[in-house]
Amino acid sequence: MLIKNGCIVLEDRIFKGDLRIKDAVITEIGADLLSDLEDVIDANGLYVCPGFVDNINIQEYSESNF
Repeated sequence: MLIKNGCIVLEDRIFKGDLRIKDAVITEIGADLLSDLEDVIDANGLYVCPGFVDNINIQEYSESNF
């Protein structure tokens, strides 16, 4: 999967670019990545936050286990 034209938020910077995912792993982050005949998502105007954790679901999971 290739996510293109998103506002990519990393720990140390924010930039407009692309992100490639293969087998549920981020394999490449950069600008103007070319498609390898994979699914492409246009994220223009959207934030792409690789590595962020879904705090709501984690909180619900942890509260249900106490």
